[in-house]
Amino acid sequence: MKLYAEDGYTYELDGENILVNDWPVLPGERHPHNLRLWLIGNEFGPVVALWACNEQEAFDTMLDHNYEQFLVDEKDVEDDPDGDKYTYLGNASEPCNLDYSWIKHVRLEKDRDFELCMKFAVARAMCLDNLGE
Repeated sequence: MKLYAEDGYTYELDGENILVNDWPVLPGERHPHNLRLWLIGNEFGPVVALWACNEQEAFDTMLDHNYEQFLVDEKDVEDDPDGDKYTYLGNASEPCNLDYSWIKHVRLEKDRDFELCMKFAVARAMCLDNLGE
């Protein structure tokens, strides 16, 4: 599926990697917690798209949904005495290396993204976790 980032770039992502986690409302409507669709990736391209209030919550949600591309081995953490080399994410505060990560806000438009919004609505109604099920 095509996702249009706010910076003007277009990304392709499989439906199984687009989470329905907190899909709020249709484009143009407001959510009290300012939920937005975020696209997270690494040097190889996009990894996952999900709903969150901000960048920090997006990275936490990514890890909590078992996207572990940025996890660091425990042995490497022991080699970091200051503890400032890694970022601790998710409910379990697991160490992650975000050196090659990126995050972008996906802008949804009613006309262009109608089909994607309908897929979110159907997936939410069927209690699915992602758009690929």
